[in-house]
Amino acid sequence: MLAWQTAHKRVVSAVDNVGRGGLYILTPEPPVPGTFIQLLLDVPGEVRATAVVQRSEQEGMGVKIVEMEQEDRVRFFRWLKRLLS
Repeated sequence: MLAWQTAHKRVVSAVDNVGRGGLYILTPEPPVPGTFIQLLLDVPGEVRATAVVQRSEQEGMGVKIVEMEQEDRVRFFRWLKRLLS
């Protein structure tokens, strides 16, 4: 699960696909492409990041991570590595 927010709403959604540079988030009312969102991912530890919506569809949105603190990046990549092994 992932919490995300725009300037106007806060949502908890499931993640369908994860990659080094982004995520596909399942949500019935995604923001339009170009919208910046804040992400909070609960992996072992928290990962916070800023992302921009690249693709918006009826069932979800593809987002590109554009900013992440170094500590969060380490936790994110460690978690991703465990998912892929």
